[in-house]
Amino acid sequence: MYFYLTVKQLDPEYSQAFADEHDGGKESEINTRYEWEDEIKVSEDVLGFEVKEKGVFTLQGALPNGEEFSYDIPNMRVCECLTESENNVSFAMSESMIHDTHQSHDERTETARFYYFIKAEADYYNPIPGVYIATEDFPEALREE
Repeated sequence: MYFYLTVKQLDPEYSQAFADEHDGGKESEINTRYEWEDEIKVSEDVLGFEVKEKGVFTLQGALPNGEEFSYDIPNMRVCECLTESENNVSFAMSESMIHDTHQSHDERTETARFYYFIKAEADYYNPIPGVYIATEDFPEALREE
């Protein structure tokens, strides 16, 4: 099946009352519900996915000087996908940033979607596509000065 991750951050300026009064309850060009939106498609067919609340996400990589690092980040909502070639693809977000989540599956198109909705006031790092770590949870050693 196809798998898409969609991430949306709520717009702090959005007013449902204004939408109800002027736009039939819907957002408009001057009253947007989301500040931004991003969508990622897993490049391989996905056999299935599992969402783990209050999980641990391991952030791994290398610094510009070549030194490798690995940090376990607790309190993450982790979405793990298993692909047909048995690769694990993970997406994650700090629990403290989440306003809501949603998942859907369309049998007809063989498409699954998972949505993260970020709180309007959330402050975070996005070190790799599909991973959003609250500033207070991000390793200090990796923070940009």
